Amino acid sequence: MWEISSGSHQITFHPRSPSGFGLASNFLINHAAQEISMATKSPLTNDHGQTGFHDCFDLLRNAPIGFFISTPEFSHSAITPRSSYLKVNPALAKMYGYSTPEELIGSITDIARQVYASADDRTKLSRILENQEEVANYECVLRRRDGSEFWASINARAVRDETGDIIQYHGFMTDITDRKRAEQELRQSEAKHRGQFETMSLAVIYYDGDGKVISANPAAERMFGASESQMIGTKQMIPHWKVLDEDGKRLSEAQLPTASALQTGQMVGPVVREIIHSENQLNYWLSITAVPIFFSGEKTPFQVYAIFEDITERKNKEIQQKYDIEELRETRKSLELRLQQAEKMNALSRISAGVAHEILNPLNIISLEMQIFKSMDSLPPGMQEEVDVCIKQIERIVAIADNLKQFSRTSRETLVLSDISSIINELLQMYATQMRIEEVEVSTQYDAQAPSIPVDVNKIDQVLINLLTNALAAMEGMEIKRLDICTRMVRSAGKDYLRIEVADTGTGIIKKDLLRVFDPFYTTKDQGKGTGMGLSISHGIVQQHGGKIWAENNRQGGATFFIDLPVNEADKEGQPPRLRDDLNPTCHVTTQQS
Repeated sequence: MWEISSGSHQITFHPRSPSGFGLASNFLINHAAQEISMATKSPLTNDHGQTGFHDCFDLLRNAPIGFFISTPEFSHSAITPRSSYLKVNPALAKMYGYSTPEELIGSITDIARQVYASADDRTKLSRILENQEEVANYECVLRRRDGSEFWASINARAVRDETGDIIQYHGFMTDITDRKRAEQELRQSEAKHRGQFETMSLAVIYYDGDGKVISANPAAERMFGASESQMIGTKQMIPHWKVLDEDGKRLSEAQLPTASALQTGQMVGPVVREIIHSENQLNYWLSITAVPIFFSGEKTPFQVYAIFEDITERKNKEIQQKYDIEELRETRKSLELRLQQAEKMNALSRISAGVAHEILNPLNIISLEMQIFKSMDSLPPGMQEEVDVCIKQIERIVAIADNLKQFSRTSRETLVLSDISSIINELLQMYATQMRIEEVEVSTQYDAQAPSIPVDVNKIDQVLINLLTNALAAMEGMEIKRLDICTRMVRSAGKDYLRIEVADTGTGIIKKDLLRVFDPFYTTKDQGKGTGMGLSISHGIVQQHGGKIWAENNRQGGATFFIDLPVNEADKEGQPPRLRDDLNPTCHVTTQQS
């Protein structure tokens, strides 16, 4: 709190109140300074002038603003080499680091050199007063008694005598060091943020309260193919681009993230939107976040800025992955149908073989009895004809049974000399999409010296499909998913075999299940996820090829299935061997001890 009093009048100001400092400044500028000027228009030796002069400074003694009267540097007659203070109030003395006005006046004899950090600033001020009579808010750096510097804002006027010469400067000044420091910090902050704004990789656009573009960074210019000047003033969120939601529906102005942020005063996003250029139909996928900006204490935003991230590559991968998943479902469905059909055919072939066997046994007895009847001399002629009819029907039944037996075996014409590695690669290509989605690492290693061997390609396909499907199911949910497939030549019991190994990093096989995995209808999968026939059928197919199949648990986890197929050995007629159909369904299983 400070006071200004004049005669019987006293005004008290509270600088911290809303109107305190401004009211004081206006009063001092418009009233007190005028009185000082009027009181000193006559020479200092005039008694009336002196009285008015002293009265005015008494009026300003408690003011927080520094008031001064000083001699000038310039006059019409000559240039005064030095200027000094004639009168100052306590606030000005304190501003310069002096205890009293008298101490300041006695110490400063050359204002330009002792007070101004740059004497040129004092010269410039003097010339302005010479030409314009007064100056307002002249900012410069001054020096305190201890040599430290501070920023000041000076308001002054020139006082002339009757001849027109400047005889005094009257004025006041305020310490604006804090303000200048804040302005400097603000400029540095603005420069820093401007640098970040200009160099950041994400596109950023600022909008005013009406939704019009007011600025855009270079990343936005590159992303949207327009300069900042072309975008400024437009009311579209992204000038020249249509904005669509994820379902392809075009959004109205009110539905845009920036409009929502301005309307609600809340941050919107990040939201995913597709944008399409209105002319060349080029499209991008963007992640957009809109952030409202408020004045202090206000609830309604005056600006909003939007951050745009180009996620086109990621979104296209998601779309492609969606298509891949659909393709995988179709592939799985096709494979399941093939396996189901194969299982049905194998089951039918077994039933056919059993039926043929059961029919032929009693039929042999009937046929023998008919032959006995036919050889009897005492058989009446009519009966002889009936016996011949029966024999012909028996022969027909035998032919039907033979056809059933043929249905249950694979003929030698289905055996083809084949490269097992090519068969495996074709199947892996078919499974490539699923393995990529499930992040399964696949490794293959083939024996370059392995020859082609005679196989039924469709049936060996079926065996390998069963093993691959089981391996992928076993690795579901595992942290490491790796499938290793290799082929190599082995020799057993004096014969050469091509061994196929399919190893996974899945859950492995419980020891008791190792002895049963090839049994018909035995499965460890959840109900509805397996028939229990896949490995049983595979075992039968491998045995028909003269080979063997078994499983072992890996020391590091997971399981390996082994298939040994005989290398091509021509029979006596020089033909590849037949598939065998006289095999017992039991399997050969070995267990690796860990």
